[in-house]
Amino acid sequence: MKIFFQKNIGIFLILLGGLLLAFVAFRSQPGELLRSGNEISIGGKTWKVEYARTAEERELGLGYRERLCGQCGMLFVFPMAGEYGFWMKGMRFPLDILFIEDGRVLSIERRVTPESEQILMPPGPVTLVLEVNAGETEGISLGMPVSGLPRSGR
Repeated sequence: MKIFFQKNIGIFLILLGGLLLAFVAFRSQPGELLRSGNEISIGGKTWKVEYARTAEERELGLGYRERLCGQCGMLFVFPMAGEYGFWMKGMRFPLDILFIEDGRVLSIERRVTPESEQILMPPGPVTLVLEVNAGETEGISLGMPVSGLPRSGR
């Protein structure tokens, strides 16, 4: 019985290790999309976005990544409107940050420097915040409509 149990445990551990290796090999790399088909457009510019919906995803954000692909971004989705502060701790590249409410750009912070501990606040409550590579929001102005947002924005 003991030998049977040891053999089965060994096989189980080998299978588990294989599954973990497969997961690591096929998961999205930092800076790549976790889901396909998530596109946000503003003023003729379009970004493929990852969603940060949970508190953990929003807390980590794009922090500690080496880069963000061109025309890619992260959309922070909050469960209720609020004045959520953002900072660049753990960031390795500059960003543009767009605060969005009611399907329109409420505020833009451009070329925010990496590792800055300045807290960036929207001028009013928002449910969505979009982070993209610095410089990609040139030509976008306040009040512009945002298309491709998740249904209900939450």
